[in-house]
Amino acid sequence: MHNHLNGQLAEMIFMTQAIERGYQVYTPMSHHSKIDVVICKPGKPLIGVQVKKASRQKKENGEYGESWKVLVGSARSGRAGQGRRPRLKQYKAGMFDIFCVYVAEPHNCFAFYKLDDVAGVASMR
Repeated sequence: MHNHLNGQLAEMIFMTQAIERGYQVYTPMSHHSKIDVVICKPGKPLIGVQVKKASRQKKENGEYGESWKVLVGSARSGRAGQGRRPRLKQYKAGMFDIFCVYVAEPHNCFAFYKLDDVAGVASMR
């Protein structure tokens, strides 16, 4: 599955679970913001959420292990250097409130971080 489809799937799963937990869920009409989803409970402040799907990492023998990795930032268009790695724009304070990481099968769970805890970080395991 393509990365953007993985991201959309993670966002949909997050929104479904937020609704099941009594949150109102809103989505932006454009991609000009780093906020993927806005949630709130009635009478409470809005919470801007950036949702990412973690990738399961392979061991040296090529089998998948129990290690997961997620990029903390957004890939810019174009490629950098000879390693052909995507350029990563790191998140800064004020872009959103919560960084939400979806860990798929076999766990099917989310990990939540305040933006202040991940701002300036390139990746997490």
